[in-house]
Amino acid sequence: MSQPPRPPETAAGGLESQTLAGVGLALLGAFLFATVFILPKVEGTGLDTFQVAFFRFLFGFLSALPVALVARRRGRLRSTGAARWHALRAVFAVTSLVCTVFAVRHMPVSEAVTLANSKALFVVLLAALFLGERLTGYRLWCVALAMAGALVIMRPSPQFLESVMANPASLLALTAALSVAIESVMMRRLADRDGAVVAVLWLNGAATLLLLPLAVATWQAPTLSEWLILGAMGPLAVAGNVANLQAYRRLEAVRVTPLSYSAIAFSALLGWLLLGEVPTVHMAVGAVMIAAAGWLVARERKPPFAGGQRTWRRARSER
Repeated sequence: MSQPPRPPETAAGGLESQTLAGVGLALLGAFLFATVFILPKVEGTGLDTFQVAFFRFLFGFLSALPVALVARRRGRLRSTGAARWHALRAVFAVTSLVCTVFAVRHMPVSEAVTLANSKALFVVLLAALFLGERLTGYRLWCVALAMAGALVIMRPSPQFLESVMANPASLLALTAALSVAIESVMMRRLADRDGAVVAVLWLNGAATLLLLPLAVATWQAPTLSEWLILGAMGPLAVAGNVANLQAYRRLEAVRVTPLSYSAIAFSALLGWLLLGEVPTVHMAVGAVMIAAAGWLVARERKPPFAGGQRTWRRARSER
């Protein structure tokens, strides 16, 4: 008779080492993407958003390609032939970007960003439906606390709901939120199937091709300093993607979602350090709420693959 699976090794305070690693990786990914998003603002680039996104994915692809070639030569490039799913994930990533850009252009930025960050609601529902993840009251509380912290930081106007209902561009922002949620759920699924190198290579390569027409349509020759910024964004985004993929291999999507909101707090911190944007009281309060949600995620003592997922030992054996 087979022995029951043992839980992962625990760290100090009784917290699972896999959970702590997943939380740390998710926070690292959020910080790296916050850095990617703020770099163009630091330099004050006048390039179109689509052109910046195109080069971010292009340089990301070029950064991941040598690693993939070395891994293939050493026989360590793991792929299950899920190419169409990787390509579809890239479609949703680009859809989210395009919808967000057009929403920001046709409605107040705070309202567009607030709607786009409603992704947590979609992730919770999709993870339960397609990944079999458990929706406990504890996890829903973590998601709600992180979303509330994001709202405190963004501080939408009192007429937010009225303005949203009257503006058709709101549908674009909600579409962006849904697209990000679908991509997150796909990332969770693909993280268990293919290696990080394969997933990153497919995402950046497919997104580059999808954004090429938009980049050509808005083309403007970058300056030397802009080329340096664009060149740095690619590797940083690849590192952020790898960190997120590794986090999804250790934590369920419902648990990673609250941690993703830390990118907003990191953006405020970087804005203060790099741009001199002094944080306000509501930014500090929102950051504390998001940090509290992350702490609560780390405190959950349930196995990372509970609720219909594979056991921890089986998941480890498949890596």
